[in-house]
Amino acid sequence: MASAHAHCWSQHGLKVFIGSQSRAQGRRAAEAIGQGCQGGGHVDMIRASNFIMLCIDPGQPSAEFLDNYRDEFLGQGKMFVDMSAPFAAASSQELQQCMHPHNDHVSFLKARLNDPSASFVKAWANVMAREIRDNRQQPVEVAGDPEAKSVAIRLLNRAGFEPIDCGGPEDIPKIEPGFHERRWRHPRHLAFNGPDHP
Repeated sequence: MASAHAHCWSQHGLKVFIGSQSRAQGRRAAEAIGQGCQGGGHVDMIRASNFIMLCIDPGQPSAEFLDNYRDEFLGQGKMFVDMSAPFAAASSQELQQCMHPHNDHVSFLKARLNDPSASFVKAWANVMAREIRDNRQQPVEVAGDPEAKSVAIRLLNRAGFEPIDCGGPEDIPKIEPGFHERRWRHPRHLAFNGPDHP
């Protein structure tokens, strides 16, 4: 997912920085993308970025990322995009227990970071990596804090996708991908993907 987004947004002339646990690995990934994409370690990426796409497994891995770099985030007004699908059919009960009592992954992450200056958005959660890489334009459900949501909507418009504003943080549970009782599908999402799409 990270390389798909890096490819997409660098093609649109945006400054993109890929972060990795290994600085050398991040640099190699950026070199493979080209188009001025930069790469390095996680701290390098955090310091170079204000809009951070969390291409990390949901639950504990995402929480540990926030924990490990908390000092870099706190008070910096960072914006985060969560594109995980923790309620998909393949998700484990262990993941649900990790997130409890939260009904969505974003509220779990916000509580974990506990930084009033940060803003979060749920977006791209129903879009496959290859569709992002190949710029397969389609409706994309978006919900979250105003600051991060406005940036996500601008990016989607820039790439020719159709952003669907589904509301604020309290509306994120209804667009968490999966076949759970809270899931609501926007009519444009249904028209494009059909009723069997999570």
